[in-house]
Amino acid sequence: MKKFLTLLLAFTTVCSLVACGGHNDYSPKSNMQDGQQQNRAQSSMGETDITEAIDFDASVSWANWSDDPKIRELALNRDTFELRSAGHIPVYKCDTLEELKEFKTTFSGTFTMDGAWDEVPSFEEVTADYTDDFFTENTLLLVYVEAGSCTPRFGIDSVLKENDTLSVYVKCTYNPEEGDCAMAGWLFTISVNNDQVQDCTHFDAVLK
Repeated sequence: MKKFLTLLLAFTTVCSLVACGGHNDYSPKSNMQDGQQQNRAQSSMGETDITEAIDFDASVSWANWSDDPKIRELALNRDTFELRSAGHIPVYKCDTLEELKEFKTTFSGTFTMDGAWDEVPSFEEVTADYTDDFFTENTLLLVYVEAGSCTPRFGIDSVLKENDTLSVYVKCTYNPEEGDCAMAGWLFTISVNNDQVQDCTHFDAVLK
């Protein structure tokens, strides 16, 4: 009887050791997988969009108001108008002097190229000094701003680059309580260094 009990006790002990050993084999592997998944999640969560302020020079010129559909059809951010996104305004880009000349030709019957308004010069005057040498180092962005009155004034608030998108932000700098009821439009010329925009594939402009 004692011999039987001894054998039974020994058998029970061996079974317990085998069970514990099996549990210990799988526990570290499971913890490692959980840790790897957590690190991947943290890595994914840690990826953030990088926003960079871009240096720029800007001038404004009188363009007058127009409802010509090609103003939006030819804009680089035309998809924002199709989606009717609030605040978006047309932006164009000229990489060469020839492209600037083409812009003038394309919109010669749409915008007032040679007319000034009060203190605001004409587009021809603002762009008269651009040369081929300028475009070897710079890109010219053109932004059209329209308003229901000739009295407000606007300015460039900032130019920001977020990943592959360059956005121009325009703000109202003067808006009197009383003004005329004539529709108006302005063209902003914004020059930026080529190195800062060479990897940008999307362009946008927003009236804040």
